Amino acid sequence: MAALRHFLPAEVGVVLAAQRGSAPVQAAPLRAMDPTQEEQRQLMRVALSSIGISAAAISSFDDSTLDKLVVAKFHLPERLPSASREDLKEAGLALGDVSLIMSKVQGAVAAAGPGQGSTAAGGALPAAAGESDVLATIKARVPCSAKYAAHLVVPALPPYKEAATVVGPHHVATFAHKPHEKWTIGLKQQVSVHCPQEDRRTSVAAEVVYHNIDKDVAILKQVERELASPVLDSAVTAGDKYYVHGQSTQVQADDTSISHGMVAATELDAKSHIRGDIVAGAGDSGGGCFSVATGKLIAMVVRTDPVGLKAVLLPIAVISSILADLSA
Repeated sequence: MAALRHFLPAEVGVVLAAQRGSAPVQAAPLRAMDPTQEEQRQLMRVALSSIGISAAAISSFDDSTLDKLVVAKFHLPERLPSASREDLKEAGLALGDVSLIMSKVQGAVAAAGPGQGSTAAGGALPAAAGESDVLATIKARVPCSAKYAAHLVVPALPPYKEAATVVGPHHVATFAHKPHEKWTIGLKQQVSVHCPQEDRRTSVAAEVVYHNIDKDVAILKQVERELASPVLDSAVTAGDKYYVHGQSTQVQADDTSISHGMVAATELDAKSHIRGDIVAGAGDSGGGCFSVATGKLIAMVVRTDPVGLKAVLLPIAVISSILADLSA
């Protein structure tokens, strides 16, 4: 029997006719239809899902990122599970996206066990689950979100850092309670922010443009440089997992400390606050709360509720409203 190969529909009629000894029927050549750009993006989403990336996380990939993955052929079967960090970097992906995808690829290979291939029985890649999955995702996202974390250096003995969060290209948010309760509009402060050109922290002069003790938030504006700013997400719901870039480990030289929790309640209290399920660490006030699922900024820690011993969070919807008023 002749070796089999794939034929286009027009070729099939020619081959069958030849096998019967008759003249082939001439058929109009058919051109294979290429998938549309959106169909290719959907194939890419399916490939990302197959390695255990959640639907919420996949929705955070913009069209440009999906297109880069498609150009590098990562939407094809077996291509993504065998990807390396270098492959993804060469495709032009952001560091945070590279880390997220690689955490799933490496987790799936490890879950398959020693002596097995990169896929489990049936070709499906097992995904990490539960708390280990959350921690792996946080670890993957931190390098990207760290550039949105800022801090103020307090010239005490010894000096210490107060957490702040970039909320716009020229705006930084922090808490308004002690020792910031006496801040006034126009007060100058030095803020340490991420310098993307040199991948380090640098100090910029900023001015207080908003201060509200009840909401426990102060907004500072700086015009020295345009800051890398996070995507703001106002659609926070109870049960959303988040991680915080704070300053709760003052004895270490790290730029930020990392803790994580879950949104416990989203109904605004009298001061426009919501609640997390953990106690905020000392030094975490002013730290940004980033969604584990999407990496977007959803809130800012302001303090701990002394009665319920829960983290008090200012949702990003409130901060967005303040920024809108400032720009009006």
